[in-house]
Amino acid sequence: MTGVPAPLADLGKVFIPIPPGEKGTDRERTEETLFEGDDPILDAYLEAGHNYGIAARGDLAIVDEDEPDALADLVDRLPETPWQVSGSRSSNHRFLLVPGLENDIPLDDPETGENLGHIKAAPQSYVVGPGSRHPSGNYYGPLRGPDELATIDEDDLRDLLEPWTTDDDEPDHGHGTGRCTHGDRDRDADVGVYDVLSRRRYPEGKRCEHPFHGSSTGSNFMVSEDGETFRCWRHGATGNGLHLLGMELGVISCGDWVPGGLSTDTWREVFDTARERGYADQLPDPIESIEPEDVEHHAILPNALRHHAVTDGWDWTSDGYRGEDALTIEAARDRTTDAITNAIEGCDDVLIEALPTMGKTYGEVAATAAAGEPTTILTCRGNNEQYEKLEEWCADHGLTAKRLPSFFDKCDTANGEYGDDWVDAVERWYDRGATGQDIHKHHAGDLPCQNQPHECPYTSAWRFDPDDYDILIGHYSHAYVPRVTAGRTVLIDEFPGDDYETTLDLGLERAVSRFLETTPALPFDDYTDLLEGRADDDRRVEALDWFDGDADRDPLQAFDDGGHAAAPIAVYALLTGDDLGNGWERALLGNGFDGHVATFDRARGAIHLLEPPAFEAARNVIGLDGTPTVTMWRLALGRSRLNHRQVLTDDERVEYIRDVLGLHLVRTTDAVKGYAAGEAEIANRVTLDDDRALLEGIAAEHGQQPALITTKRAKEHVYEPEGVLDLVTETKHYGDVLGSNEYASTRLGAVIGSRNYGPDFVAKWGAYHGTAVEPRFPGEDLPLEAGVRTDYGDVGNEIRQHMTEHQTLQAAMRFGRDGNGAVVYVHTNTLPDWVPIAGEGRVLRTRSQGEREVVAALNALPGTAWTTAEVAAHPDVNITRQQVFTHLERLYDRGYLDREQNPQDGRGYRWLDDDLHRVTEHGEVELEPVELDDLDEVRQVVRMSTYTWNLTNSPSEGAPGACQSPGVRSLPGRAGREGGDPPDSPAD
Repeated sequence: MTGVPAPLADLGKVFIPIPPGEKGTDRERTEETLFEGDDPILDAYLEAGHNYGIAARGDLAIVDEDEPDALADLVDRLPETPWQVSGSRSSNHRFLLVPGLENDIPLDDPETGENLGHIKAAPQSYVVGPGSRHPSGNYYGPLRGPDELATIDEDDLRDLLEPWTTDDDEPDHGHGTGRCTHGDRDRDADVGVYDVLSRRRYPEGKRCEHPFHGSSTGSNFMVSEDGETFRCWRHGATGNGLHLLGMELGVISCGDWVPGGLSTDTWREVFDTARERGYADQLPDPIESIEPEDVEHHAILPNALRHHAVTDGWDWTSDGYRGEDALTIEAARDRTTDAITNAIEGCDDVLIEALPTMGKTYGEVAATAAAGEPTTILTCRGNNEQYEKLEEWCADHGLTAKRLPSFFDKCDTANGEYGDDWVDAVERWYDRGATGQDIHKHHAGDLPCQNQPHECPYTSAWRFDPDDYDILIGHYSHAYVPRVTAGRTVLIDEFPGDDYETTLDLGLERAVSRFLETTPALPFDDYTDLLEGRADDDRRVEALDWFDGDADRDPLQAFDDGGHAAAPIAVYALLTGDDLGNGWERALLGNGFDGHVATFDRARGAIHLLEPPAFEAARNVIGLDGTPTVTMWRLALGRSRLNHRQVLTDDERVEYIRDVLGLHLVRTTDAVKGYAAGEAEIANRVTLDDDRALLEGIAAEHGQQPALITTKRAKEHVYEPEGVLDLVTETKHYGDVLGSNEYASTRLGAVIGSRNYGPDFVAKWGAYHGTAVEPRFPGEDLPLEAGVRTDYGDVGNEIRQHMTEHQTLQAAMRFGRDGNGAVVYVHTNTLPDWVPIAGEGRVLRTRSQGEREVVAALNALPGTAWTTAEVAAHPDVNITRQQVFTHLERLYDRGYLDREQNPQDGRGYRWLDDDLHRVTEHGEVELEPVELDDLDEVRQVVRMSTYTWNLTNSPSEGAPGACQSPGVRSLPGRAGREGGDPPDSPAD
């Protein structure tokens, strides 16, 4: 964009930047946030592709003609003045100077009362300026008419407007309203949908463009058949006239009330601003004049459970949808599928939060069938179980599916067909940043798979037309291949984590030095020279001139000994990084808008690159996660406007875990128990005897051993060599269970230890975000006591929750996923605070080696009564007789033994078995009783005897597609397809 055209550029501080391709902004219009037309900051925004708004400040008033034909007579009466056609190409904006006018004036049809537009003059009102790009791709303007803005007296303007303004004393709205009742001072907020919108442009029951944030497809918004509410598919939101009014006034954004409604303070701001704009007679008395306890709001909040009937089937929580208000597994899974369907149809970049067991993965397939658009489903590497299920569900729905090829699976050189030496070479190149395509291209003459009578199976597997398949199934990294995502909705199943990251640490110095050696045009000899010389402005500028504003990977560097394909990016990052002040540097890569960022950890000499796929030609991107960390998702995908959608309300999440799944979580410690330490530290981190005692106590309490989830390091480096795994039926580590249903019918489980990658992980993601994270450790300026967690600040604590709390909940919810319930003992304090706890337990004490010897001797000795001397004489006992007596006394005090005077000599005691079978070998555990037998009665009503996917949010047959772009095909033959048979276990 070249800039603001004259004469608008001379209006003063009335201009505000708006994100590229959008028409709405949450940014307030104030003296501090507005710019003059020639301000260099505004110019920079426009050069970067931003739109701009023109605020009705000073004397400026804007005639916003929503219905130009109906307002033609009014336009004829106004003086000639500059004007533009809006980006929707269906309305006009005329720019006037009206000294003294400070309120908006609605323009209504004289006969029907239908709204036709507004005179915008309130300080927060604005229109998008000429040259800006509309969400549809059209541009606003150009500016037409005379070279100067016409001036008109306020009274003269009001006289001209009289036929199109409603009598304030007798408003005739006759439409559905939002209500706000104030105790005994009952008065309705008489603002209907069609007080804000034009019925002609937004007829009942027809999908069209959203009036405020727009739509790239023209079909993400619809007014209900009764004209009382509306639906926005981009934000999964329903609302009424008051919500539209709040959006028009710029007080709220679409979807702010999802879930849970708007606060009283927000409604107050909506009403106060509306009064200033001329809506006073349609609103109740000011809230400030009423005592807070007298205020009872009944504004229709579409996603609140107490208002089920509002949305006529649109609302996930409507009565008909929930089935007698009972939250069930089936209903929750239907709602998940519905959320995915809406996001596909609405072309919305969305992060959908659906708890484990709510059918995210099955829902991806069912939603593809319902929406009729091609999709690509990406999940974690090596999850053949999930790939096979997806293929099975696609077949059930009549969808064609293609599993994308894996280099190390399909390439015969990489998979070992031609020997381990070749595997080692390929892995070495791959670890240095070369892709499978790079390896085939640059070693075509050497690779055995390239010198056979037949083509390499990996190359052959890529010879397909994506348009032949409804669903492509692959790994997160497949998103880097443009044709995998072009024209398709991309569904990313669970957080992609480090799959979009590259780290150069131990090999950083050598890789950078190798690149500098082979690039003589750069004025640095090696890594050390670069670190020391980058502060020299002349050398730095010379180097940046060579890069010409960006750095790309160089695959050839991967084939040099010690090199790395990302070495050029590492050099560029070291030259351009900003010091965050906590030992980390951050550099934006490329144009700064695609989310590519590099961080440098100076203390450890490590470069971390976060390079999200471009998704340039994708219809939209949808993330799905049971416990998402929104900040990290947005960073990982490079999409700052990824909208978060929570399928269940906060209260429903608790109900779902506790009552629907029947999941009884028992917390057994106040300690974090970070079991993700390095190999050298893990043995010191794991409380071995404590954990043994807990597992024995669980088995004693329930009469059976539990299944276990713990960290991989704890399992392999401590539990396996120490025999702890003999105390459980099966063991998985955290990384094993994500997306797995192996424990779906397991009724008794234990989660021991938390994933905690340490402060460096939090600092790294904080640096990606541009935030300096500096931890406050317990014992420094935080109290050193049980349960106290390291404080990383607002952004850092979100990241900490991702690596600890969210992972712990995901693990605990692997058990009893079939809805028949489970008891899970959680031996870490890292469950999220909102999760319902069924009971508490504690390891009271662990047993010393001597005490274990005494217990073993008692179990081995014949009979049920023994003297101290007999126990001390047992060959397994290696402690003194006095120590044996001390341990026997403790067992007596705990109720495991009784005692009597020795009848043979009247001196000393004889110890009697009084419940010795309850003594566990490694310690004493106190557990609140949660009986497994009770689980058979838990929520049996939610079990699915039949499984039907009711996609109530899908458009009716024949409805226009939500997001059809040129060159993007729809799936064939959707109308006759049903949801298919119930899946075996569509839990994820």
